[in-house]
Amino acid sequence: MLLKNYGEFLLGHLKLKRKLKVILDGSNGGTGPVLEYIKRRSKDLELELRDTRPDGNFAAHGPNPLRRGALLDLSLAVRKHKADFGATFDADGDRVFFVDDLGRPIPYEIVSLLLLLYLKPRTMIVDARYGYLLGDMRPKGTKFMISRVGSSFIKETMRKNRIEFGSEESGHYYFKQFFYADSGIMAAVLFASAVSEIVGVKLSVWIDDLPKFYRSPELNFKVKDKKGTLSRVERHFRGKAKTISKLDGLRMEFGDWWFSLRPSNTENLLRLNVEATDRITLNRSLTELRHFL
Repeated sequence: MLLKNYGEFLLGHLKLKRKLKVILDGSNGGTGPVLEYIKRRSKDLELELRDTRPDGNFAAHGPNPLRRGALLDLSLAVRKHKADFGATFDADGDRVFFVDDLGRPIPYEIVSLLLLLYLKPRTMIVDARYGYLLGDMRPKGTKFMISRVGSSFIKETMRKNRIEFGSEESGHYYFKQFFYADSGIMAAVLFASAVSEIVGVKLSVWIDDLPKFYRSPELNFKVKDKKGTLSRVERHFRGKAKTISKLDGLRMEFGDWWFSLRPSNTENLLRLNVEATDRITLNRSLTELRHFL
């Protein structure tokens, strides 16, 4: 009964404007039975499922989609079956990661953008690492609320302010209609609906036509004095910065690039994210920041 109720709840949010073929990978985690139910009940969504049998040994490729090589099987399956896209879930299904029709991983900001354009929320919550693409292409009626990085902070802020949609780089997507919480399957269902309504070409073509920005992965630096290092970085860049935020560590924006530098809560680490409008600016900024780290 619970599986049926949950499955029908999810199917109630699947509203396709055209038929899609999708590969879903359960990673041998808890999403498998739900994915099987959706496959049996969906009409216009043609599903190919992988690794849906719950297995505590996670024999297929491990429970963490961020692990190196974890998306390889999914990418190959998408290309083999000529699917519109693919998605894989972590062990408990609160995170989801997507690949396009060419099997390329889709950055979280592009996933967030498609969901944003489809849901058109009055307010979206993002963490301090959000970048140019979301900021530049959000609908005119949507306001952003910035949160500290972390699931607990985002969910608390969403509930307090009744925010409709949120996302963060770690693959969590949050929805008001899912009790202001994160759900990988809800994100996948709404992502399919968004692709069918908004993307009139191959998903890879739509992605390649988006504005190009250049971003570093999150880089970790071991430091002896986190507060002191943050202060030195702020003093060095203060005169050039257009905006400065200390909501979560230090975020400084300069027009053609920005960085976010935030301390780890458990280790003597500073976590750095940098984005720029061109690769030369990105490399130059990273080199300048590394001098302090």
